[in-house]
Amino acid sequence: MLNKLFKCITVLALSFGVALPFSFNAQAATSPDVDFIDVSHHNSELGLPLAFYQTIKSADVNSVVVKVSEGTYYVDPAASVNIANAKQAGLIVNAYHYARFTSNASAKAEADWFDKKLQLVGFDKEKDGYVVVDVEDNSLPSSPSKLTEYTNTFINEMKSLGYNRVDVYSGSYFYNNRLQPKALSVSKPWLAAYPINPMKNQPTANFSNGIGAWQWSQSYRFIGMNEYGNFDVSEDYAGKYTTKTSPEQEISKNVKTIKTISLIDYLKSKNIDSSFKNREKLANQYGIVDYSGTRAQNLALLSKLKSGLKPAKTNITNSNLNP
Repeated sequence: MLNKLFKCITVLALSFGVALPFSFNAQAATSPDVDFIDVSHHNSELGLPLAFYQTIKSADVNSVVVKVSEGTYYVDPAASVNIANAKQAGLIVNAYHYARFTSNASAKAEADWFDKKLQLVGFDKEKDGYVVVDVEDNSLPSSPSKLTEYTNTFINEMKSLGYNRVDVYSGSYFYNNRLQPKALSVSKPWLAAYPINPMKNQPTANFSNGIGAWQWSQSYRFIGMNEYGNFDVSEDYAGKYTTKTSPEQEISKNVKTIKTISLIDYLKSKNIDSSFKNREKLANQYGIVDYSGTRAQNLALLSKLKSGLKPAKTNITNSNLNP
């Protein structure tokens, strides 16, 4: 993991045609591992580039959890790009939904919304990892029994839609006081707790229903990549997010590199209109919103087109950046 002996890694981002050197300083041997990170538009409004994911993969980060949706009104504009580029780098891809439900009906509706947006942004329920419901907002019902009931409704609806790997994320205090852990339909959750001096394999989160994963920092910076800002980082104990959980789940031990080809050249080779207007149209069909032709967006769209992935039969309405 990132706290191993000092190592200097050079990632060949062939998609850019350049070598990107990044140095990782040695951390204290007692620091928790960075097994996986979670990302949203807060990290990059238009999605993180392939080179970023290739680099963290080289430093033994195994997976990513991508924000996809919230309530029944929002899809994260960076989700499609983050999912595509993380997959290209060989990371396990998981996804999460930020809960706003206040009843069983709204919990079911949010699960249905999440399902549609997962399809839109290219998440594969057979080949990809866990789908997670993020239960932490203070506006959620104050009754622990009711909120637990609604959370279970969401989880059960996701399972009925064909998602066999479902988990819960929350803050440690919220999980143990605003929910009823033993009554939840999933155990070994992913919990957040941020001690001043985090220690490896010593989570400060209160796992009262089985130890899952510990998000131990929300302000972690990858050495040599300060331009990407702070990240939420987690140590994985149950192996939900970082190990292969089904024959169909895609995982790569090595960093994947992408052959040098531009999106425009690829479209031309297939006799497809390569104008900006048509690229914008194609991007929207694959859930890449606010298309402006960035490298991250173009590589994500290129990977979707080359894979033969068909656009989801849904739309991106109500996907405003600021709900």
